[in-house]
Amino acid sequence: MIRDLSPLGCFIETATPLPTDSEVNLRFRIPVEVEYIPIVARAVVRRTEANGMAVEFIDLDASYREILEQFVKDYF
Repeated sequence: MIRDLSPLGCFIETATPLPTDSEVNLRFRIPVEVEYIPIVARAVVRRTEANGMAVEFIDLDASYREILEQFVKDYF
């Protein structure tokens, strides 16, 4: 489960968070109007907690960043 999504990163709920500074490849979908848009990003773990990890996007295409910015503006 992803929460606290922003164009800069997100929090991923998981029982097995990765260590801080681990790099991960992410692929997830967000609802935009009547379809789901796939988002692909590379991220680094910045903080871990018992229930998950906070990641910062380090490689996110500009078009995906624009989609995320609009999504956050519209839904949050």
